[in-house]
Amino acid sequence: MLLLVGEGEIEFADGERVRLRQGDTLNLPAHTRHRVTFTSRPAVWLAVFYPDLREKPRPLGRGWSARRS
Repeated sequence: MLLLVGEGEIEFADGERVRLRQGDTLNLPAHTRHRVTFTSRPAVWLAVFYPDLREKPRPLGRGWSARRS
């Protein structure tokens, strides 16, 4: 995730907290338990979800396409 504007704080399941400021990035592996405990106003986040490249690729399923027209 990328914090585009403002500030925020993430807390992990073990209690660790990470404070983010504008321009900071944080990589959260899939299924990492976390929550947002603080955001400034305004705060703009960019979250990018991507597959774990170590896993076997899964089909997209019926009705989904890798390409949009």
